[in-house]
Amino acid sequence: MSSTSINVSYVIRYISERIGRYDKPESLTKWCEKAMQNFSPYSLNLTRCSVQNHLHRIEKLEGFSLMEKLQLVFIFSQPVRDGFVKLLKDAKFLIEQDDKKRIRSFSTEDGSIVRFSDHNRFDKYFKGVPCMNNPLQRKAITERIKLERELGQLDVENSSSDMKEEPKQIEVMQEEIESEVKEKQIHDISIGEEPKQEVDGYMTIGEDVGQEGYSGNIGRNASQETAKIQQGIDNDNPVSEKEGEATKMEPKRRESDLEFEKESIGDTSIQPLEPSSNFTATDAPQVETPEKTPAIPKVDKTVQTSSTSSNSCASEATPDAPQIETSEKTPATSSNSSFLLSNPEPNTSVISKIDKAVQTSSKSSDSSNEPNISVIALAGQIKTIAVFYKLESLQNNACLAMEKMKRVKEFGQEKKLSAKKFSILVHSMLISFEENRMRKTKSSICLESILKQLLQFLIRPLGTHIVHEAIELVAQKLREYENDDDGILPNVISENLNYLLMATGFYNQLE
Repeated sequence: MSSTSINVSYVIRYISERIGRYDKPESLTKWCEKAMQNFSPYSLNLTRCSVQNHLHRIEKLEGFSLMEKLQLVFIFSQPVRDGFVKLLKDAKFLIEQDDKKRIRSFSTEDGSIVRFSDHNRFDKYFKGVPCMNNPLQRKAITERIKLERELGQLDVENSSSDMKEEPKQIEVMQEEIESEVKEKQIHDISIGEEPKQEVDGYMTIGEDVGQEGYSGNIGRNASQETAKIQQGIDNDNPVSEKEGEATKMEPKRRESDLEFEKESIGDTSIQPLEPSSNFTATDAPQVETPEKTPAIPKVDKTVQTSSTSSNSCASEATPDAPQIETSEKTPATSSNSSFLLSNPEPNTSVISKIDKAVQTSSKSSDSSNEPNISVIALAGQIKTIAVFYKLESLQNNACLAMEKMKRVKEFGQEKKLSAKKFSILVHSMLISFEENRMRKTKSSICLESILKQLLQFLIRPLGTHIVHEAIELVAQKLREYENDDDGILPNVISENLNYLLMATGFYNQLE
């Protein structure tokens, strides 16, 4: 298959359709090998270089949506130009770049998609499975897996995999040398010759033997047909394979650890009371009982009226109803329509017990229904912020706290932080930022930037339905300081997040 040629757009389409759900850096070389498994190493090398050139000029790539382009350059750790960055910002994407122009974090406007990567060259995956081809890669992957296990976010199938691959003829980290590759047109190159310069990303390699190259836009329906590349591309059904991978690699959602316990007083041994003719139903406190409680019989609530004396009325009672002893000292007044007991003390003692049970049930229900936050997840998000801004002291404290939290969880005593307390802590942190802001300098961090990072990587991952109050607090401050030049010193950020970490109850780990 070495003499055949391919259309590079087909290869990119083949890869793009299979990486949409991944959020960790993937190996471009291994994906090219997957797409061209029947081609010679020489053709594979040229195609990989051409694919990389296309990714360097991703804004000019036709037939792909903006989200597909963003996912391609993010997953394969490729630098982007200012023109593509402008397109993303016009589409309301929130992005951050590193010093090599790579997108290290991005999120959609509504926060439904959030990605972050430090683009470690030794931390690469293939189909979501770690690539462990050398000791440095194994060390980097092991550290990431350990962190994800502590956060409870690791895919079960990925964590149990021990994928080890032998080194190929092509270097594993070959995609990292893009800065040293020069683009130059390659005309007629025989198979035995070594390529002197990298092929132009917009040229079809060699000559197409079987069919003409498709230069127009590649739609989603047409891409399934064109992905079968000239006898060399994997001939598996793209749709079925994509669905299989999506099912296998789809990240697991966090299940809430909250258990809502509902206490009921419907089965209590207290018998129903039938009001006698000498007092009305308005005198007794109303007790709300469950509708579907078969143990409580129906009671005739008809209040009999009488014009006789209080003694004759007290002697009348329904035979089936329990007898109620009345006090001799209970004052009674005569009326033409009915006799009313102003303070039926015997009934008060019984009904007060019911009221107390109702109040206890209501309080316990309110406390159990209050949403909580896992302190392990909170510490993990604090560590993410620390890594993002290179706050080493905060990162070490978060790691120490997470280790202790993990040991406590093993004994079945996982700590929780209520969403209400979390909102109070976030509010106090915002006040601290506001009072310590200063003119932006080289050593300070933009206040607007830190607020965005807190919203994306600290608060929203904890669950938007749980921490909606904290989200609104930060969003309000973002609107207030939008396009503002104020900055915050890194130590102020570190101290405030340390305080948030200490509020979880692990202060001794921070000493």
